[in-house]
Formats: sequence, structure tokens, C-alpha cells
Amino acid sequence: MSGADRHVPGDENSDLHEGSTGVQVFSGVLDLLVAARRATIAARISNGEKRFTSGLYDRWVTLEIDHVICCVSDLDYAARSFGNAHDLHSIPGGRHPGHGTGNRIIPLGSAYLELVSVVDHVEAKDSVFGRWVAEHSAEKGIDALCLRTDDIDGIANRRDLPVSSMSRARPDGVNLHWRLAGLDEMLGEGLPFFIQWDVDAELMPGRSVVDPPNPTTGFEQVVISGRLDRLEPWIGDCEGLRLVEGEPGVVSVVVQSRELA
Repeated sequence: MSGADRHVPGDENSDLHEGSTGVQVFSGVLDLLVAARRATIAARISNGEKRFTSGLYDRWVTLEIDHVICCVSDLDYAARSFGNAHDLHSIPGGRHPGHGTGNRIIPLGSAYLELVSVVDHVEAKDSVFGRWVAEHSAEKGIDALCLRTDDIDGIANRRDLPVSSMSRARPDGVNLHWRLAGLDEMLGEGLPFFIQWDVDAELMPGRSVVDPPNPTTGFEQVVISGRLDRLEPWIGDCEGLRLVEGEPGVVSVVVQSRELA
């Protein structure tokens, strides 16, 4: 549920005014919620978990791990490697028009792992994303993290980010559409970026059918590193995500107790 869907009691009631019982009760409840939230954050920090929620509105914005990106030099070879090493199987994804890249999807139910490679080197040279994929294809490991939201405009507005639209056609002809925010910061600083899917839930990549099926329902944990004073307000709160101080990047990804990176 997005912040816009959350109902704040009392806003629409013209009988509530400064000093009224209704306002005092609501204010008291709000103070308790804020105090409880601060206590939760303090407990997490004391346990080594670094999470942060930036502003009252962001407490109501749902952020979930959508996918992680692994740049590879050969999609088919990488797909076989993930199948053999981790028993995680993939399906063809499609092309990213204008970027010279293509992908394969490892569906995980609520999320997915995206294998990305340059498939048109001429086109990729004219794309910031295409060049980024080419630069990271020789490296081993997970290269980026994407967080899913149902309010991409709100996320972008509060972080002063542009929103860009993208699409690709699946091999079966179905067109997928989504909107992104924070892609430049991902490419330049290694920060997670944000996505909102403009498709029905059953068409989201993580829900794709793969044979044999992958024995998992999502990521158990993703650990990312960077400057905490930059990461914490950038992300807010996201279940299954842990932040640590260090060089920017994805430190580890765990699926069904198997560490992929």
C-alpha cells in the first residue's frame, strides 16, 4: 500500500480544531507510533542492522527487493552455470531497445535474478547503461540491486530524481512496461535504484514459469555496502535488506540458504 492509500484520521473532519480532543488523541497515538519506530530502529542498529526510515510518509511506502543484476559476457553460458552450480534455472528475457543489451530471467517468485549482457555492441556504445553492462561483464558477482515500489513518483519526488520509462518484448510477444528512478545514481555511485511495474502481477518477471521450477520464493537476504549516511536516507526501510559500511556494491545475496555472491 502506498502513502497515498493510507488514510490519516481527522484530516477530513472539519469539527476537529486546535486543542480538540480528537486532535489530542490522534497526536498522542502518532507520538506513540514515532516512539515505537525509533525504538525499533535503535534495536536494529544495536544488533548490527543498519536501517533507516526517512520521514513520516516513507513509513507507509512499500519497498521490496525486486531483482538483482548480474552482468555477464555470455547469457547462455551464464544460464548453464547458475543451473549447474545453484540449481537455479532461467528463461529468455528479451532486448532493451536503445541500450544494446539483452537478458535472461531467473524467476524466484516474489523477485528474480537478472542476467544481463551486451547483445549489440554498436548500440551499447551509445547508451550509458549499455556501456555500464559492458564494463561489468568481465567481473564475477552481483552488480546492482533494484527495489520495487508502488509509488515511483513519490519516491522520485522526495529524492529529486527523474522517472524514466522502459519496456521490452518477451519471446512470446508480451510487452512489459516499467518505470525507473535512481538509475543514474546506480550507474555512478552503486546505489540501489527503484522500479514500478506497470503490468499485472502475474506478468512480473519473478512470476514467470520455468522448467524445472526454481525451489525458492525470493531472496532470504541481500547485503549491500556503501556510506551509511548516504544509503540509509536513500533506501528507507526494506525487508530482507541489510546495510553495512564499506565500498559501494552488493556484498552478498542469499537464496534458500545458498550464497550467490
